[in-house]
Amino acid sequence: MFHCRLLTLTACVLLVGSVANAGTEGRALSQCGEVASGRAYLAQDLDCSDYTGDFVVGLLGRTTLDLNGFSIIGKAPGSDVSVPFGTELELIWCLKNCTVVGPGTLQSGLYGIHAGARSGWPVRGAVGKVAVSDVSISDTVVGIFSDRLRRGSNGNPRLGKVRADRLDMSGNKTAIRSGSIRMNESTVADGTIGLQAVHSVRVGSSSVTGNSAYGVTARKVHAVASDFTANGIDLITRNRPRLDAATVCDHSAVNLQGDTWGVCRLD
Repeated sequence: MFHCRLLTLTACVLLVGSVANAGTEGRALSQCGEVASGRAYLAQDLDCSDYTGDFVVGLLGRTTLDLNGFSIIGKAPGSDVSVPFGTELELIWCLKNCTVVGPGTLQSGLYGIHAGARSGWPVRGAVGKVAVSDVSISDTVVGIFSDRLRRGSNGNPRLGKVRADRLDMSGNKTAIRSGSIRMNESTVADGTIGLQAVHSVRVGSSSVTGNSAYGVTARKVHAVASDFTANGIDLITRNRPRLDAATVCDHSAVNLQGDTWGVCRLD
């Protein structure tokens, strides 16, 4: 096991990279706070609800993590009075790009998966791109958050990209937040915000339902054979949503301005 808090980024990459290359299946992770590069997999469930670090698993560079049928459990604000804001865990943090594959479960944390830069890991131009498949994510502040180091003129981070396939997401305050989102064969339910993108959301054969504030908000939305119903407002977009005949929604809104797009059944 290696912890990289006290190492330089270069030394940490070399150290964990040498371990990952030692076996054809990648590096086995079995404790809270480990960092890996290349390929890695969980060797057991990680219950890190009492862990005091910043993240449960750290992934450097272009790394693939196989949850291998196991779970990562952290802690999230609101779950207990002893878990104040600012002390929550990120369950999986990846610098630059990463891939997380299941089956497996991520439960309770500030972020289920955070792809991008963070304080103390100064890599110029770190771009958050994350691909996630066959994973269940629940009870987080943000299930998947993808950002980048470079900031816009307003000082806010320019958000990255998320590809999500066959996910089951429930009870998250925000399920996915990113610059752009592609989601297929997935379920997002019973949170506050479903999908939140600065630019575009493309959804296929998925459902985004029962989110109290809104289902999807983005500049533009393209959906095929999907269900956006029973949310506070189902679709909030700057451009007219592109929905095929097999896609249903209850309410749409033009940038929260009071107007509707006339594309949902109750508009």
